[in-house]
Amino acid sequence: MPLINVIRGESIPTAPFTVRTPVLRLPVWLLVIWQAIKAVAWLIVTYVRYWWATGPTTGLLWLYAEYGWVGPASTAGGIAAAATGWAFGHRPSYLRFGWYPILARYRRWTYRRRWQAAMVTAKLAVAYDGQTIIPVLKRVRCRAGSDVVTVRMVTGQIPDDFTKASERLAHTFGVRKVKAIAGTAFGTVVLVLLRGDTLHQTVAPLAVTGVPDFTALPLGVREDGAPYELRLFGTQVLIVGATGSGKGSVIWSLVRSLAGGVGTGLVQLWGLDPKGGMELGIGRPMFTRVGESGPGGPVVVVRRRS
Repeated sequence: MPLINVIRGESIPTAPFTVRTPVLRLPVWLLVIWQAIKAVAWLIVTYVRYWWATGPTTGLLWLYAEYGWVGPASTAGGIAAAATGWAFGHRPSYLRFGWYPILARYRRWTYRRRWQAAMVTAKLAVAYDGQTIIPVLKRVRCRAGSDVVTVRMVTGQIPDDFTKASERLAHTFGVRKVKAIAGTAFGTVVLVLLRGDTLHQTVAPLAVTGVPDFTALPLGVREDGAPYELRLFGTQVLIVGATGSGKGSVIWSLVRSLAGGVGTGLVQLWGLDPKGGMELGIGRPMFTRVGESGPGGPVVVVRRRS
């Protein structure tokens, strides 16, 4: 049995070969019926594929046929009022389940318009067997200040190829920066397109729970808008930086994230402050034990009580 080498990716159409095919003479009525069947099948497939647009349109047309302009206008006004109330009432859920999915569909459309040219000019397209194969745009998700694009790579590519072309992609799509991360699925890469700077403004205080999640303690916000979480269970965290670089902010973000557990007695904090209390003195009531002798900078030991 012959072996077939499968190349992942999306092929750019090329000119077909000129071949002589047999000519079959069919009745006109048979051709008309066949074209009608193809047209109906295309309409059904298009209607189902773009349900997010065809469904609401069908509903609005039905309301117009039944109630005139009052039906669609009142429905659109009610949806707008509900969306506005949702946005002001609980903004996090509105952004996650309402606004970001809609924005992701629009961004996917804008990326697909320039995708082929971007892959070719960034030298991410692969020539094989007389055809040009380009990576496939699989999924687009939106976050605060960034877009997360999942791409299926062509056979033989690695995420580092996209990292080398990140500056070209950033200029092509008009974003501030592009990061390439290996995807969870085999043969995929995740492109994080940073549009804005979420760290330009001061981050609001994060929520503190009575029972901290030691596998994902929220400490801040990353530059892509996602929360920065620290795994504390079974690890030792070393914070290193020059004088004035902000090491203390990381330490106190960690202490603050554990404050709920300290208040309930679930967590004990032990500290070592060789500077005589300059580093840990402002939060000394939260610590069970504090030592003020020894070399180096402050040390915080977290002890979970069983």
